[in-house]
This record gives sequence, C-alpha cells and structure tokens, in this order.
Amino acid sequence: MVDEEKTAWVSAISAGLGLLAYLVFSVVSIGIHPAVEDIGFAFPLLACMFGIVIPIWLLRGSLLRRSETLEIERDERDADIARRGDQARQRLLLITCVIVLSLALNKEEHFWIAGAAFAGVCLSFVIGAGVQISGYRHWVNAR
Repeated sequence: MVDEEKTAWVSAISAGLGLLAYLVFSVVSIGIHPAVEDIGFAFPLLACMFGIVIPIWLLRGSLLRRSETLEIERDERDADIARRGDQARQRLLLITCVIVLSLALNKEEHFWIAGAAFAGVCLSFVIGAGVQISGYRHWVNAR
C-alpha cells in the first residue's frame, strides 16, 4: 500500500467517525433542547474537527519523513489518482457552499449553518478519499 492510499484510508475513517460523533451529539442535543438556539454546539464541533485533522496530520508528517529518508517519489499514477480525489472533494465543497449560503441567506439558526458546513467538509473528505482508494484498488491508469 502506497503512502497516499494510507492517507486516504485515515482521512476516510477519521472524517467518517468525526461526522458520526457530531451527528450523535446533534441528535441527542435536539432531543434534550427543543429550542435549537439553546444548543452549545461550538465546542463539540471544534473537538470533532480536531479529531479528524490531527490523525491525518500525524500520519502525513510521519510518511513525509519516511519518504524523505527512503527517497520515495510519487509517480504519474499517484498524481492522477490524487488529482481525481481532489476534484471530487472540490465538487462536494462547491455544493456545500451553495447549501451553507442558502441557509445563511434564509437566516437559519447558527446550529444548522455550522452543521451543514461541517457535514459538507466531512463528506468531502470521505468522498475524495473513496475516489482515491477506488483508484488504487481498481488500478486506474494515468491518462
């Protein structure tokens, strides 16, 4: 398994778990507080974000150090698969921006706006990593 695929797996797993944790918090909070404006969502949202980003940073840092020592270089196939994963992420983030802006322009509660933004970012991590993993598993050839 190449380093980019390892990073994709960690990204997908940590983003999926982070989104799941925040969804559980949201469902429980909505059950407890009938008024959404009473929910203190900032700390759990930030904790889930750090829970997603820190494992990815740690893995990428260790893989970068290892590849520098072993002088491992990316080939064309790795670059093409990474590009396809980035394109999938960007498409989902664009859709997320439209949804978040529409929520903000309709003056929805901050809880819903932040939740939509967080869900969009998490799903973009999962989808982009899924595209990369699929590229490595199905031997996508460079164009």
